[in-house]
Amino acid sequence: MAKARRRFDPASTKRVPKNQENETRKSEKMGRTADFSGVGEYPTIAAGTYEAEATGHEWKDPKEDGKPRDIDPDTGKPYQYASVKWVVQEETDAEGNRVQGHVLYNTYSKNPKSLFIMKRDAIALGEDPEIFEGENAKKVNIDQIVENMMGRSALLTVGVRSFTRPDGTVRKSNDVTKVEPLSNVPTGVSARR
Repeated sequence: MAKARRRFDPASTKRVPKNQENETRKSEKMGRTADFSGVGEYPTIAAGTYEAEATGHEWKDPKEDGKPRDIDPDTGKPYQYASVKWVVQEETDAEGNRVQGHVLYNTYSKNPKSLFIMKRDAIALGEDPEIFEGENAKKVNIDQIVENMMGRSALLTVGVRSFTRPDGTVRKSNDVTKVEPLSNVPTGVSARR
């Protein structure tokens, strides 16, 4: 007696009964779907000081939005910036709202006019201040500076700003305005080559 053969769909790696449509195949034909009911803007947290950990970063090119930008003489393009991801470690803010796990971003530009921010924050997170002085200052590896921030915890001063979108809607977002050391931040780490 021949064994009854079951339909097997290798795309979903699950068995599908003979007279039943495979939902995975159906959604592949339609593309990915998601339920957006009840989805609003990314929430902001109240202005204040929060303990947070740097968990990731990415170097980006500025958006082409028609704004005048300083040009990097090495590339002939606008200066890149590092977008550093911070994850809030505290459970609640001063108002009792849950903030643990909230993601904040801080940027560090390669533009010489903005390097003071990277220097200030790197020193606050334990970078050796000597690498920013004298002859050392001419060969600072900024990739390593940003990489050294990863896994570090700090106190972030966070502000809230409002801005108007081109369609006229007003939106709020958080800005990291200051990075301060925690008492357990190691010192003397160097990005010197």
